[in-house]
Amino acid sequence: MEKLEMEEPTEEDCCHSDCVNCVLDIFQRQKSSKGLSTLKPAAYTNSMMSQTRYRTFKLVKIVNNAPNVSIFCFAPDETVENETVLYFTPGEHVVLRNDPPAGSEHVSRPYTLVPWEEDCAFSVMIKLYSGGKMSQYINQWRVGQKSLWRGPYGDFSYEPNSYKHVYMICMGTGIAPMYAISKQIIANEDDETAIHLLFHNNV
Repeated sequence: MEKLEMEEPTEEDCCHSDCVNCVLDIFQRQKSSKGLSTLKPAAYTNSMMSQTRYRTFKLVKIVNNAPNVSIFCFAPDETVENETVLYFTPGEHVVLRNDPPAGSEHVSRPYTLVPWEEDCAFSVMIKLYSGGKMSQYINQWRVGQKSLWRGPYGDFSYEPNSYKHVYMICMGTGIAPMYAISKQIIANEDDETAIHLLFHNNV
């Protein structure tokens, strides 16, 4: 994969929401000779998305999955040469930042990447909460809406046939990373790992 130059973020790139993956912290850690311990270096991700700068993506499809839960599918706002999908490892997530009116505060939230539509660059599962700041923003989305994303992040790595059994325990939208990892296992005919899923959902 082509090595990319690090993009230095500005103060305006920080949303001041005390994000775990703050763009300013990530850039400083990328500059360190020790590199990143829990975040995949930007030099090894594709150029469609950046870990340190928000980029614009266009909403191309909304799939209603459950009450207040939907899969949102996105494509790059601008053409990215030789890239049609976002490369990611199952279990990784991306960060969304809202676009508030002038004078209002920025809000950012992480969302797990899920393999869903082949004609999308990437997809995320999102549950909308009544009164939630980001939920109010997302609830206004329609196909064609543009939004700001950065990532992907995560240090989980699964090797085929590393274990005879994999046990997964989750509830609600916590199913998202489990689904991504399970699909990776099932799609590999040579992987004989057995998956055991304990899932709870409030109806």
